[in-house]
Parts: sequence; structure tokens; C-alpha cells
Amino acid sequence: MHVDSTGQARLLKDVIQMWRDGTYTNDGSGNLVVDKPGRYVLLTDDTRIPRFQGAAVRDGEPVGRRLSTVGYDFPTDPTNNFLNLAGFFTFGQKLSGTLMLPFDHPTNPYRHKFHPDHDNLNARFDGPATEAYSTTRQIELEFTTAPPSGPASPDYGYSVMGGNYRETISGLHKTNLFVSGAFRLTRVSLIADLNPSPIP
Repeated sequence: MHVDSTGQARLLKDVIQMWRDGTYTNDGSGNLVVDKPGRYVLLTDDTRIPRFQGAAVRDGEPVGRRLSTVGYDFPTDPTNNFLNLAGFFTFGQKLSGTLMLPFDHPTNPYRHKFHPDHDNLNARFDGPATEAYSTTRQIELEFTTAPPSGPASPDYGYSVMGGNYRETISGLHKTNLFVSGAFRLTRVSLIADLNPSPIP
């Protein structure tokens, strides 16, 4: 999850930390000095990766650091790898969003490329037919002032947030499925913007 400087929260499928070089200038004496310092950046737009430097070194090569999830999926394209959430990321408030996988999405749980009953092809395999089901997940995260059960966190509310999780799943069964429990989020970055310009 990412929260920008305006308070907009987004559910991310993955994000890559890269490095943006700073710029230099000459001072009044002609000495080379830093004009704008370099900094780490966060990218959800894969097309921007070649315009930045790696944030870590692996086998002698600069590479980005990727954080990703397998728990949430929704249709995206290379430049849009997130879902805007409604609500506010603060105590006593809620965030909510809807994840929908169409019947023909590659990761739809009903779609099986090699199973004749779930490949979305007709009986002669020469045309389309809807054989899988679209699935919808309505999620809600309610932030609580008291931390959820688990390890104690002395800086709860700053680097750790948590509360109650609720989800309604439709499309997997003839009736809706309801799940709930506690959630805990740990801050891993203070970077407030996504996909910045490669030029400081």
C-alpha cells in the first residue's frame, strides 16, 4: 500500500525502488557543488525503469528493489500497477476498494487454458464462449487506535498501523463469501510520490 502527499492511498501489485541521480552546478568560486541531491524513487510504471539507476548492487550490477504481493490481483497495464482506494489512512477511518477479475483474465481462478470446460472456447474450440466466472473482491480496512493482537510495537501509529480487515467475495460460489480478521502494515519507505520524473 502507498499513501502519497495528498493522502491518496493505493493498493500496489508491486513497486520498484530505484535511484535518481542528482545534478551539479558551479558555485561563485567555480567549484563543482551539488545543486539537487540524488534520491531513491518508487516506480509502478515499468516503462520508466530504464530511465533510472539501480538502488542496490547484485553481482556487481546496479538493480532495483522490488516489493510485490501475491495476495491481490486486478487488471493493470505496464503504466498502471495500482488501485486507488476510497477513504482515509488514519485512526478511526476506513479504506475500501473493489478488485474485479473478468472471466477472461489470465489469473482468474476459474480459467484453465488446457481444461476444455474452463478455457472460454466453444465445444469445437474455434470460437469464444464464456465458461469461467468473473470474480469480485470488496475489501475494507478499518484502522484502530489499539494495535491488533501480535508483537507489541512501541511506535504504533507511525511505522506500524493496523486494525480490522473485512472482505466480501462474489463469483466463487452461488452466495457471497465473507472473511474478516486483523491486519498489520509496516512502513518500509517514506517516499511520498510514485513514478516521478527522471530529471530532478
